[in-house]
Amino acid sequence: MIIVIINASAITEKRTEVFQTLASVALMVRGEKGCLRCQFCHEDEDDTAFNLIEEWGTREELDEHLKSQVFGILLGLQPLLKEPLGIRICPVASRDGMQAVKRARGQVAAASLAAGI
Repeated sequence: MIIVIINASAITEKRTEVFQTLASVALMVRGEKGCLRCQFCHEDEDDTAFNLIEEWGTREELDEHLKSQVFGILLGLQPLLKEPLGIRICPVASRDGMQAVKRARGQVAAASLAAGI
């Protein structure tokens, strides 16, 4: 799995246009082959700062997305932004869930001791 984090900071006067474009892009990305999730949000402290968080199944699927017209729309936002898009691509080797939380908090060892394991 690969997580992509995209940060966009709109010029104040272009906030609505950037918001609407990113909301539309998020809907289109969700329909692309290989997209596991796409979340669109804005930062509470700054109503001109937006984030897209995407999850992709494989690097090949992500690469197809990066070449797509949909991604081209994101790149086309640049004149409406205070600074260049922030794009981070983060490969994930494995996923941990609640088990990792319990392990970190020592609950797995305690549960194993209680169970006599």
